[in-house]
Amino acid sequence: MWLWRRATAPRNCSGRGDCVFGHCYCYDGYYGLDCSNTSCPGDYCYMDETAHTQVCTHCCSARWEHADNQSYARRERKVPCGPANAGESHGICDGFGSCQCRPPFLTEDCSVRTARRLQRQRLLFR
Repeated sequence: MWLWRRATAPRNCSGRGDCVFGHCYCYDGYYGLDCSNTSCPGDYCYMDETAHTQVCTHCCSARWEHADNQSYARRERKVPCGPANAGESHGICDGFGSCQCRPPFLTEDCSVRTARRLQRQRLLFR
């Protein structure tokens, strides 16, 4: 027999959100269907009431150097940022979902290093 429990959400929202009609509304600092993912400062999420899904924008990313044959997925976090990866982020989140990159990094999540800087480093370390 199937029973619908409107107060039951996936994994009880991992203790990091409130269950409302079977959907998790995550507390600040968490995201995902069951609020099990940790977000970074400047990340933000909202509930799309039409699609009944949580939409998140991630600002912090780990370093990622682009090669011509690689694709770059916008707003995709490469490695979760946080205390374990503190040295890998190349920018700071401005609190509005955007990154302020430190040179020589570019793009919306500061994940791509400019080629000019790479060439200069190669010359210095020969």
